[in-house]
Amino acid sequence: MVSELSAALHDHRAARSRMALAAGSACHVLAFRPADAWRGDTRPGRFREELEHRCGVTEAHADTVVIPDHAVAAEDLDAVVHAAAAAAGPRLLVTAVHAALGDLATARDQARELLTLAEALGRGPGFYRFRDLALEYQLTRPSRARDLLAATVAPLRPELAATLSHYFRANGDPNATARAMNLPRGAITTRLGDIARLTGLEPTRPADLWRLHSALVARTGVDIGDDERSPTSRH
Repeated sequence: MVSELSAALHDHRAARSRMALAAGSACHVLAFRPADAWRGDTRPGRFREELEHRCGVTEAHADTVVIPDHAVAAEDLDAVVHAAAAAAGPRLLVTAVHAALGDLATARDQARELLTLAEALGRGPGFYRFRDLALEYQLTRPSRARDLLAATVAPLRPELAATLSHYFRANGDPNATARAMNLPRGAITTRLGDIARLTGLEPTRPADLWRLHSALVARTGVDIGDDERSPTSRH
């Protein structure tokens, strides 16, 4: 009896979600998974349940959730997602793409791609809309330009690539980089010199640092694999 009631409730919710989607013209597509270091502390199923409770209707497919545009105002989506994630763990990594209903399948793929990209870039638990990762997404799309850019940092050893990444996040401050990496300031200076020698670009020059960071992001796209799909959904 319990299983029959549960199945009936599930069917009712699914029917209600389909009707809600049909009533609108656009939706938010969310992809999610526990952040790598916190997989044991998070309950993804609870996240889906919380979203349904807070939005009224959703359509869930394993690691994605579709929320009709009219179920939650765009300016409220961040607060809703953060509250649902907090109830579920809160160590979730969530990405979102806004799409027309006709682009739903593509939007699901894009949301998952953004999730993989956010993980590869070392983004921590949180909520990232397409606009938050638009530059990184574009830099990692398969192209000759991406591959040439990625080749810029190919000579860097892992510790030099890590130093460059920390240095960029520290806005070019070697002292902050040293603190973040728990290294002497002199070690950072030496590594920056090695980066300049191996790439021909000087990290202490803003224009060169931007190019080096872009090359690291492009390299991430090469590492996580190519995807031939072209974005067609609205963001």
